[in-house]
Amino acid sequence: MAQKEYLTIESFHKKFKSQFDLVNHAIGLAVNLITTGRAPRVKIKSQNPAAQVLAEIREGKDSYTNIDSDNAEEKKDFGAFKTNDIEE
Repeated sequence: MAQKEYLTIESFHKKFKSQFDLVNHAIGLAVNLITTGRAPRVKIKSQNPAAQVLAEIREGKDSYTNIDSDNAEEKKDFGAFKTNDIEE
């Protein structure tokens, strides 16, 4: 029987000094993944961006993708609302 690979904090201790550093790096990668629209670099069953970036970190394939400055404004819209939609 093949052993399943789980994401555990022990698998990240070699790269990060604390869980706080890991979370900050993962948040940055998840935002980059969403804003650039790039495909995940590691194949996993989950389509959750958080799980995808953690798998990328574990495999050592975590790097940021440059955002095209011409299309940066339209890529920042996450669908909920824009700041100019809020009345003061």
